[in-house]
Amino acid sequence: MSIELPLVMGIWNALLVVASIVVVLTAGIKIVTSSSWYKKRFAQSQNEWVHLTRRVFDPLKRKLFSDLEQHLRSMEGDVLEIGIGPGSNFDYYPQGTSLIAVDSNPHVEESLKRNLEKAGRKIYLKKFVAASTEDMSCKGEIGVEDNSVAAVVCAKLLCNLSDLQMRKTIAEVKRVLMPGGRFYFLEHVAAKPWTCQYFLQHLVTKLRIWPSLYDAAVIKTLCPTYTMVASNGCSLKRSRQIVHKKCFLHQTVYIQYGEQEGMHSEKLAVIEVKVNFLSCQALEDISAGSFLTDLWGAVKNSPDSHTVHVEKNKHVTPEGVMKYVNHSCDSNAKFIFEKRKVSFPTRSDNHEVCWHMVATRNIKKGQGITFDYNLTEYDMAEHFQCNCGSEKCLGEIKGFKYLTPEQQKSRARELSPVVTELWEENA
Repeated sequence: MSIELPLVMGIWNALLVVASIVVVLTAGIKIVTSSSWYKKRFAQSQNEWVHLTRRVFDPLKRKLFSDLEQHLRSMEGDVLEIGIGPGSNFDYYPQGTSLIAVDSNPHVEESLKRNLEKAGRKIYLKKFVAASTEDMSCKGEIGVEDNSVAAVVCAKLLCNLSDLQMRKTIAEVKRVLMPGGRFYFLEHVAAKPWTCQYFLQHLVTKLRIWPSLYDAAVIKTLCPTYTMVASNGCSLKRSRQIVHKKCFLHQTVYIQYGEQEGMHSEKLAVIEVKVNFLSCQALEDISAGSFLTDLWGAVKNSPDSHTVHVEKNKHVTPEGVMKYVNHSCDSNAKFIFEKRKVSFPTRSDNHEVCWHMVATRNIKKGQGITFDYNLTEYDMAEHFQCNCGSEKCLGEIKGFKYLTPEQQKSRARELSPVVTELWEENA
């Protein structure tokens, strides 16, 4: 059976018309959303949108802000909210918060101040900065200074940014945070692959429907935002995944905060390799003998499942990326039992910089950083079953004390001084 030429031409012309309409609509949306009129109208309509979505996001935001008050008690300073919009988070700030507001849309300032008055809370708006989150210094004008705020907050902002924009924004967050300051964020992320929600997210992103609603260039629902934050030097101190079924497009929201420690390795990042399992991984190929990171953290007199035994009656709870260096019986890293000459950035007196870690062999980009816990723990506070999968796997990890004489002898040259001392005492 043959198809007549006029029918083929008719179908072709129809497709051209549809394609032309899509191109015109896309261009029109881009022109409108970049106009000053739209920016002003968007600022006015944000209050209505916030009101409509409040019921969905209220419990999530309460969890996000749950420890902000305690943090501000321990570290006095301003709170910076980026992409603040009309001020939808005022109800969650502690009384007496000194707030610096940043938004790229200058038209939100009026509604922001109006909502601050309506909130009836003792929140002091120190200043409003109309600037991109990629550069909040404002190039000499009144912006946000280095190391000047105790916390940075953003809600549903990072998902609006491209990878490059997000990297620049996170670099700015790190710049303005005081040592020990915290970064709180709540973001959209992708639904599970090959689900209806996942394909719908792709569709509304490609057609610029969602970006138009959110006054954004792109909506990053298609990758876990927290991974980008972790890979740019913020160590994740808490990560909770919350699934809420009421919201059709936003299946999963991550609530977490990163802490700007001031000490991290540019070669390493904290990555969630599976649900609720974080791992310190290489961001680039690393050669054997290369410095990886320092061991530092709070000092304790007694051990627990997370501490490293550095001296008799002295145990350190690792912080930064070191916290997520996992055990392997065939590890690719080891400690050098010397303290590097580095200055510790936080104000806490019970923190200390101890040893540092180096690669024992070449490590490929994306590989996890591991070391043998038996080398630093003579008798572990908590035993665990190793699942490293190596041919050298010892099974249950209890500490150096429980290894066979042959296993102990093979590790003798890499033992920490305190484990060596305890081994000799108990020989």
